[in-house]
Amino acid sequence: MHRWWSCFSLVGVISCIGSEASPLPRRTVELGRLPSPQLDITQRPNDVYVTLKYDQRLLGGCEVLDDNVSATIDGQPIAIVERGGAYDDVECDWPTFAGPVVWSGSPRLALAEPADAIVCQLSEPSPPRTATLVPDAPWKFHPGEEVTVRWSPAVDLVQTYTSAKLALWTWFDLPLRITDDLMTFTLPSLASSSLPMSGTLELQVRADRTLPPPDCGSVPATARYVGLLLQPIDIEAPTP
Repeated sequence: MHRWWSCFSLVGVISCIGSEASPLPRRTVELGRLPSPQLDITQRPNDVYVTLKYDQRLLGGCEVLDDNVSATIDGQPIAIVERGGAYDDVECDWPTFAGPVVWSGSPRLALAEPADAIVCQLSEPSPPRTATLVPDAPWKFHPGEEVTVRWSPAVDLVQTYTSAKLALWTWFDLPLRITDDLMTFTLPSLASSSLPMSGTLELQVRADRTLPPPDCGSVPATARYVGLLLQPIDIEAPTP
């Protein structure tokens, strides 16, 4: 909500006058009535995240998709994360959808209601993303060990966001050092009494460049790829 205040002193007493703008209107709308819709699609190895944008200037409010709107990939329902509405009474939330996808052939994304639909043919990012240990070995380590992983394709690591996390009993953020196609990080120090221990290493590469736009008929769309590796690992006590 927009607010402005003006304060002044009168006989040593501070007084203020102010004004509050009305919250942005929140209205239910049918899919086919959104002005100038466009899709922003984020593709990951096993799922997809879709944001439905539109020209809010033509509405003067924050639209909420009608309850009849559904989202599917290859006919299987996916989650409607957000139907829209006002964010903090100042900005509008975009309708968003997310769900699993099998990247074989051309998965079909559909946002539909009884009277209208937006249908997109998605394509698998190519080439497939891979991460291998350097040197190649089982994913077994000692506490505090330095680990190097080769990421392919290397172009993903140019001007992009990367992160490494380790899930044990909690999440550990692992600072990364990137050289060409190599990502290097150091595992946390752990007490020997807690070992051996199994966990999951998460490597994420969010490519800044976009993929070729998917075919969504008359609705403009953009797509980007986020590479994500979830690798089980074992951490063992050092050999005496």
